Amino acid sequence: MEIFTNWKNATPCEAQPSTLAIGNFDGMHLGHQALLEHAVELSQEKGSVPAVLSFSPHPRYFFKPDQAPFQLVGADQKIRLLKHFGIKRFFNLPFNSELAQLKAAEFIEQILVNTANVSDVIVGEDFRFGIGREGSVDTLLEASKKYGFKLHIIEPVCNRYNYVLSSTMIRDAIKEGELELANKMLGWPNDLGWEIEAEIIHGDKRGRELGYPTANMELGSYLRPQYGVYAVRIAIDDDSFQPKWFNGAANIGVRPMFEIPTPLLETFIFDFDQDIYGKTARVQLVQRLRGEKRFDSLDGLIKQMAKDCDQARKILG
Repeated sequence: MEIFTNWKNATPCEAQPSTLAIGNFDGMHLGHQALLEHAVELSQEKGSVPAVLSFSPHPRYFFKPDQAPFQLVGADQKIRLLKHFGIKRFFNLPFNSELAQLKAAEFIEQILVNTANVSDVIVGEDFRFGIGREGSVDTLLEASKKYGFKLHIIEPVCNRYNYVLSSTMIRDAIKEGELELANKMLGWPNDLGWEIEAEIIHGDKRGRELGYPTANMELGSYLRPQYGVYAVRIAIDDDSFQPKWFNGAANIGVRPMFEIPTPLLETFIFDFDQDIYGKTARVQLVQRLRGEKRFDSLDGLIKQMAKDCDQARKILG
């Protein structure tokens, strides 16, 4: 997949025009997939390149930098999913003050026309762009007549209760510990579900002292799920679409008994004994087992950890 991270001095895509789906694609959920599928189908009909235009970081981080972390999909995971769904060209533009100050007409001419060389543009009906969110689908429709591209507006995807599917709904489910519901709305293939991807770091070695050594990861800009213990699957240094998963149990939070200052994801991997510090792990939360709790003694904590692992093994098979 071609990846472009610059729009000011980028070489125009002249060889083949782009059939371009535009959006934040912050969840890569079923609603986003509808745009991707339309881009791929159109490109096959027209001989163009199926493409996506998105922004990094999410514009909300630019306008509200103090907002609590809310990321659903990491950069590498987004690329894996885009490739799987057939996207061949990815404009991953840095959302900064320069881009935020672009007028809608400038965005269309400089990015869509001059850089992406669009033949077709695909957006959701609520798409807004340009300084002050001045641009809309009506703006794009007028521009399509001027520049000769075709505009396609995709209707929202609804759930079975007829609510429009959104990243906000998925975030709410994850924050409530409802992983099964969140994964249904994501709709990813190959039994993939919501995951956190980060480097494995050294911790305080407390788990090792208790007989449960853990792979420790900082949550970074990822959404904070409901704190507690989860049955998980973990892949180590494997960025494939069908990674080798190991089963485990993980704690997410601040460990009330020890009061660590920053929340961590700490995964005990079953039947595993390898040095994995510094490697990248992908941890998929499968099911929440319980909330965090403070124990009166280390013996009580160890007994509960054994119960957690037994329960996780039964869930994960």
